[in-house]
Amino acid sequence: NDQWVVFDASCTHHVEATVYNRYGSLVYYSKDYQNNWNGTYNSKPLPDATYYFILNVVDKNGMRFTRKGDVTIMR
Repeated sequence: NDQWVVFDASCTHHVEATVYNRYGSLVYYSKDYQNNWNGTYNSKPLPDATYYFILNVVDKNGMRFTRKGDVTIMR
């Protein structure tokens, strides 16, 4: 995949996304994620590695929840 797709837009109202590298440095943030991150930081491709994410989601019913996990970049 060329972009990080984390949800079906028809099921969510709002998604805040943060992505960190293995050292805990923030490499991506979006207050209103639209499935459009392409694995870059400061317009440069991030190196192959595993990155950790936190998603704060509000679904179409107004329910709030948090999801945490990892995403691996392999070019």
